[in-house]
Amino acid sequence: MSTSLNSFDVTIIGGGAIGALFALSLVHDCSLKKTPPYKIALIDQTPLETLLNPETDGRTFALTTSAYDLLQKLDIWKNLSAQASPILNILVTEGNCQEGLHYDHASVQRPFGYIIESSLLRKEIFFKLQNTKNVTFLAPFKLVSLKKETSHVTLFLEEGKTLTTRLLVGADGKNSKVRNLLGFDVFHFPYPQHALVCHFSHTYPHRGWSIEAFYPEGPFAVLPLKGTEDAPHQSGLVWTSSPEEIKHLSTLDPKDFNVALSLKLDPHRYGIPHLVSKRWTYPLSAHVTPTFITERAVLLGDSAHGIHPVAGQGLNLGIRDVESLSSEVSKALSLGLDPGSLGFLENYQKSRRMDILSLLGITHGLIRLFSNHSKILRFLRENGLLMINSLPSLKRFFVSEAMGKSSR
Repeated sequence: MSTSLNSFDVTIIGGGAIGALFALSLVHDCSLKKTPPYKIALIDQTPLETLLNPETDGRTFALTTSAYDLLQKLDIWKNLSAQASPILNILVTEGNCQEGLHYDHASVQRPFGYIIESSLLRKEIFFKLQNTKNVTFLAPFKLVSLKKETSHVTLFLEEGKTLTTRLLVGADGKNSKVRNLLGFDVFHFPYPQHALVCHFSHTYPHRGWSIEAFYPEGPFAVLPLKGTEDAPHQSGLVWTSSPEEIKHLSTLDPKDFNVALSLKLDPHRYGIPHLVSKRWTYPLSAHVTPTFITERAVLLGDSAHGIHPVAGQGLNLGIRDVESLSSEVSKALSLGLDPGSLGFLENYQKSRRMDILSLLGITHGLIRLFSNHSKILRFLRENGLLMINSLPSLKRFFVSEAMGKSSR
């Protein structure tokens, strides 16, 4: 026997950063448009207490200025600013060469973005969301199946619970249950690489430098972090290489790992490195759905697409999804129209398709270009970075991309 939990205008499956941000953004946009009464549900299989106090997973997010602007608008940033580190300089190099493509924030008169630990960002988003009207938390609840009707979607949850919604939003990650139940096609692009992430302290202050060094085995990224009283100078590390090499690095004695890390770092910039966290490892892949809408349902963030972390743009891509979908759904609700209408969802897909496909292509191309031992491609890479550095107009284009200000 089933028990109905209620009917909602919008139901979001997935309580990660993107699903929660979409709920907040939708409430904000609806408030500006004096929207008639509406109801939002957010469902996740994780207990609410865990969502409010997420465990550290080693990952850091590089927030572009456009992502920063959204967090400011949603009144989240004020509690994050003291925990985020601004990106003041970006250096892209071929291997451990100290010359390459350099961006200085003085050219744009503001930071390029901010580095924040993923657990801190998720915690602040949920702290804000739990005190937001019009949103009902349903956690822990697990989606089992669904049935699309003409005017709504019926969701069947564990323990015989059901609910209906006019619009279903799948924000449940790269292994999306919503995507699978609705039968969306998805193309997967596995990479022969894993990533090791951790935090390390160093002798000298990082001064806001974000560094990406490309090696044939994979990119090596160092990101500026806020320090602690015990370790005032800290950075985050994303070390990409073959699965075998990453497994070896993850099991090294910390002292031996520090030695291996020091061989990759500029000693004049960082001094002596010292591991200050666990080491986490992740397999790398990309994926995309050819279409991410259907009548009464839409995919958001990693449910619709995932890219290689080489450019640190995965979360920012999802945040741009949030802003676009929130605009369309709030428009429908404010006009008293059906938010699950295919017309509004088609506007969302049209506005996002080029950004998603182009960034997927750029990141995939970067890995193909840099992750190899070709002498010809190495020559082109080295000279290409120097060429971009010497051409102001081309350099401004890449600055715009890095800040999330592209007009794509």
